[in-house]
Amino acid sequence: METKESFVARNTQFWAYLALFVVVSLMNVYGAIVHHFQPSLHFTWAVVCFVAILYIAPISQWKIVVAAIVLSHAFWLALLQPNHVDWPMAAIEVGTSLLIAFYAKYFNNNWQPSDFNSKMLAYLPAAAPSYLIYFMCVFLNDWEAYSLSWSSFEFTLDYFFQHAHFLEFSIATGLTFHILHWNSQGLKRPTQIPLFLLACLTHFTFLYVWPHNLLLLSITMVVWVYILGIEAIAIPSLLCALALPFIPYQSTTLLDHISQLSYGMAILLSGFLGLILKYFVESVENGEPYQVLISRMNPLSFLIRPLEVDTLKSQLQEKNQQIRQAYSDLEKSNIDLKALAESLEIQTQTYKKMAEVDQVTGLKSRHYFYNFLSDGVRERPFWLMLIDLDNFKSINDTYGHDAGDKMLLECGKVLEQAVMHKGFAARVGGEEFCVALYWVSVAEARTFADNLRRSLRRAFITKAGVNISRTASIGVAELRQHARLEDVISLADEALYASKSKGKDLTTLADTAFIIKSHNNQNNLTVEDLLAGIKAQEFQLYIQPICDNATGKATGFEGLMRWHRPDGSIVFPGRFLELAVSPAVYPKFLDFYTSQVIPIAIALAKKNPNYYFSFNTEATFIQSSQLVEKFISKLSGLPMLHGNLVLELPEKTAILNPKTALKNIMLLQENGIKIALDDFGMEHSNMDRIRDIPADIVKIDRSFISKIDQNPRSLAIVNALVSMAKQLDFLIIAEGIETQAQAITLAASGVSRAQGYYYGHPKPVDYWLEQIQIGHI
Repeated sequence: METKESFVARNTQFWAYLALFVVVSLMNVYGAIVHHFQPSLHFTWAVVCFVAILYIAPISQWKIVVAAIVLSHAFWLALLQPNHVDWPMAAIEVGTSLLIAFYAKYFNNNWQPSDFNSKMLAYLPAAAPSYLIYFMCVFLNDWEAYSLSWSSFEFTLDYFFQHAHFLEFSIATGLTFHILHWNSQGLKRPTQIPLFLLACLTHFTFLYVWPHNLLLLSITMVVWVYILGIEAIAIPSLLCALALPFIPYQSTTLLDHISQLSYGMAILLSGFLGLILKYFVESVENGEPYQVLISRMNPLSFLIRPLEVDTLKSQLQEKNQQIRQAYSDLEKSNIDLKALAESLEIQTQTYKKMAEVDQVTGLKSRHYFYNFLSDGVRERPFWLMLIDLDNFKSINDTYGHDAGDKMLLECGKVLEQAVMHKGFAARVGGEEFCVALYWVSVAEARTFADNLRRSLRRAFITKAGVNISRTASIGVAELRQHARLEDVISLADEALYASKSKGKDLTTLADTAFIIKSHNNQNNLTVEDLLAGIKAQEFQLYIQPICDNATGKATGFEGLMRWHRPDGSIVFPGRFLELAVSPAVYPKFLDFYTSQVIPIAIALAKKNPNYYFSFNTEATFIQSSQLVEKFISKLSGLPMLHGNLVLELPEKTAILNPKTALKNIMLLQENGIKIALDDFGMEHSNMDRIRDIPADIVKIDRSFISKIDQNPRSLAIVNALVSMAKQLDFLIIAEGIETQAQAITLAASGVSRAQGYYYGHPKPVDYWLEQIQIGHI
């Protein structure tokens, strides 16, 4: 059965500082009471109290303990003596206490509260300097009281004795020692209570009856130390010292008739002689040789032990000191580690918040959008509305990027207001937004999109006295709970392009009729359509960033062909690729294709010479030495592209002549063109391809990535591939990254390069060049 900790055990720090406050409070109340009998006694008890507290506290906690002492002490001084507080002397009390406690800890190497070793003379190293400082402050304080006049101030032996109580009570007596000794024993009550009470009674009796002759008191204290231990004089002397100002004696108090210095020295010497006697008798009874010596480990502690025992004990103490030092270092390391962990957690939360919010508009970020709507995570259906501001680039070109950011901010405000409690809006690109609207009817979705478009049209900024506004084109598609996000976004993107191609400032809904028409257009394609499209330059290479998985910054881009049909539809490669590689079309298609590849690669290299540009090819190209050599010749005058081009060979490409293909691959590599195996994981021959083709890069297909944070088998395959990549010296790129969880899982597996909607959509070249220019990718 699990035991539950008490409230005290669960809040030890709270109770420790509450106890500290109570102790300081009692000391100040006592000081205020005795102030009328002997003003300087208040300073004595402050030092005694503070030294005990500081010696008990570990050195690692001194900052907060000192702060607590100062605040508590100042509070009570101001409360009890509002018009008579001696603030310089209060500062000396704390400063002197620090000096005594630190010297005592330093000379005994006692930095933890459990290190108290019950050696009475541990405080002597701090006696001289601390006493001089204290006495100088008392002297200056009294000098000020005499109006700073040497003629009215007289230093005498009586004056010295009047203030010698500091030495008596804070060092020479066993008061502070008793508090620490009691703490080391777990604050237990004294044993042998009858004898202890008798010791207290004799102590008080001899002190009261013979206050001017403390010889008998000293003798009885030696006996009681021998019988009961050091507490037999520490506790009675503590009680008597506290009571001296209140014990009537010959019309005054006992405090005025006792030599405090003599009393303090009697306590010190009696305790010392009592311990010597105790150890002497123990040695005799045990038949051990004995001598009084100065220990090598602690020059100010007297021991009665055989030399051999002392030597062994010294060695043991050395080991204990090493262990304590190691413990202290470990504790400091743990504190530093805890602080580092807390700092890291704060930074992580800050980064997460920054990653989820677009810094320009304050809307949700692209990363948040894909994480929230990713496959297998959605809990309800949505309508996706892709929104693109028409002719937005002209704002940046004419008025500067600052004006463009202000325009984006105004549009962000419109979107945020429109979707309040109905979904959320995100900025997914430069001037492209997406609204995820909770599912409503088709008619309501269209109405919402049209109203949103009109509201965006009314948003404006003023620059150079001119009101600047822009219309918006919108594409709408339904995202059901179990639909593929990638497919729906592509459909919404197609609808958006249809809005733009029809004149802009329009809303196009990807309803059933739109989807059927799109499929019919794509399924009924002919060679003649493809040739006509090439002639009309309807084909356009989009590019998508390939990013560093740790920083999110682009390291390269991949070219992805899109066919923009006259009817406004966008045809993806999967629909026209089979026609494009047919003998009647491929030569013209390849020429048109490479005519776009090279300028794009040059433009990227100018932005960053470390960027690489990858493009897809088919078996027809890789198996034709003539086509390969023709392409290489086009690069002969472009040394800037050496090492910056990557040719992607799809996994499903059938290579009928492996020998020729391998020869051409090696020729391409010799001319600075790297080879990538694309779509790893789609076919059964993956390992054969990796074995037979000296690829520089292997791209993992999205079918492995989509469930990698949920499917341990997929993760195991990726881990194995990473291990293989290290041995065969090729780079791995993960495709289809849609969520932050996928990116983090892959990064932990060692996959350093990633590509997918999480980092960016395929977009026209100008779009990504602008994103590079403003530092967004």
